[in-house]
Amino acid sequence: TLLTIYFAYNLVAKRFNDRGRPIIWAQAVAGLAALKAVLDLVRITGDLHAQNWLDQLFILGGTGIALWLFIELGMMRGTVGPNPHGEDPEEAA
Repeated sequence: TLLTIYFAYNLVAKRFNDRGRPIIWAQAVAGLAALKAVLDLVRITGDLHAQNWLDQLFILGGTGIALWLFIELGMMRGTVGPNPHGEDPEEAA
């Protein structure tokens, strides 16, 4: 799980850089995912047959975050022209 979070963080951070957004947002998303993984590991959350209020909170929050990431990183164009992280890949094409 932590390896998946690491790779997802790198992908999201790169896309946030392309969009000109602060990388702290990618760190916050990765931190929440790591927190959920740790809580599942110590069995505070993660029981599919007896979900508690914290499970429900993570489901609701995770759904909202996933929708936001899908729209922000998957549907919107990056910054037009070069930015501090490199050239615009659309201009090269």
